[in-house]
Amino acid sequence: MKYESWWRSCENRRTAITSAVPALTLLLFITAWALLPWQPKAVAQTAKEAKVLEAQEFRLVGEDGQVRARLSLQNGRPGLDLFDDKHVLRASLVVGNGEEGGRLILLNANGKMRASLGLTGGEGPCLVMCDADEKPRIFLGLTGDVPTLGLTDKTGKPSADFTVIEKGARLRFLDATGKSIWSTPGEK
Repeated sequence: MKYESWWRSCENRRTAITSAVPALTLLLFITAWALLPWQPKAVAQTAKEAKVLEAQEFRLVGEDGQVRARLSLQNGRPGLDLFDDKHVLRASLVVGNGEEGGRLILLNANGKMRASLGLTGGEGPCLVMCDADEKPRIFLGLTGDVPTLGLTDKTGKPSADFTVIEKGARLRFLDATGKSIWSTPGEK
């Protein structure tokens, strides 16, 4: 009943609203003042404590919304994929597990593998170059401590190799079955 008499005592509604605004403003200010000191401190404290960010996949997205880079686990191995402006995979870096080493794969505009650089399990580093059909054609690598350059035919069968061995260098040509048809003198 007190509110009714107060309301009636005002000349009109405008006077009632005008007198209520300062009270509401003060109430809002007091509430905000009570809450604000806690919020920035909590946010700062959380950011300070957050030293680890965990996720299964991170994506870098362009202005068009297309994924341009992805950091993720690929078959349990960490990997980084890089895409071009047409969302075609152009490069991939995958870390191996155990004896298997890492591998960098470069792909053409059609998404086909053209080159690979990697560490094979116990075999050492290897650079592989592929033709337009993704067939390995050129190998350059170390098998143990032995550097080798290998060339294959269109079917992927070895055709020639050049190896540096203890006694010197060896050049060898192979037939379609992989049998040596010519080798540097003194080599079997």
